[in-house]
Amino acid sequence: MGTDVPVLTPGEVDSEHFELLLSDTKTSGEKVIAALRDHLVHGLSAKEATAKHGVTPSQFYNRLKGIQDKHAFVCEAIKFYI
Repeated sequence: MGTDVPVLTPGEVDSEHFELLLSDTKTSGEKVIAALRDHLVHGLSAKEATAKHGVTPSQFYNRLKGIQDKHAFVCEAIKFYI
């Protein structure tokens, strides 16, 4: 994929955008989802979000990578739909 894919900036991801990116992923744990939401939508640092929700950094970063990969795929594919 291209290198010009916009980054998901913590605190700047719209709630609906977050839910769409989360759909069709393997992420189902409520604590992990809450930590990811606090990080991406509400702007908490990864460390704060994992501590607040009792999630291990490995759980958090594995799921974050899945969301980032889906975001990158959509950014690359969108040119074929507009």
